[in-house]
Amino acid sequence: MPTLSHDAFLDWIAAEKSGVFAISEAEFWRIEVIVDDEIRLLADTTSTAARAFATLSDVSDFLLALGINEFSVIPNPSALRAADYDNWVLQAIQEAVREADAPDTKWVANDEVEEATKT
Repeated sequence: MPTLSHDAFLDWIAAEKSGVFAISEAEFWRIEVIVDDEIRLLADTTSTAARAFATLSDVSDFLLALGINEFSVIPNPSALRAADYDNWVLQAIQEAVREADAPDTKWVANDEVEEATKT
């Protein structure tokens, strides 16, 4: 995907264009803008490589410092699925601990279970 230099990005902001997007790319975030009907990634200040931000907060701080108060956030779908799975695992563990700690829980020895399941 083509990039947009930092200086060109500043010119783009000065022209009061809209359409700034914070895009999640699994481990990092990027800024995308639409220039002449083409999506461009914000380039790093020292190269033409796309600039990467560690967190959405870093993106927000960067854009706010440039006077951009509104932008769209596009999260990575796989990151959302991973977060959903993490939440499910956490809930399952918490439920298992609650059941184990319940006073009416009856414990069965592993040997008894193995013996009962032999065919």
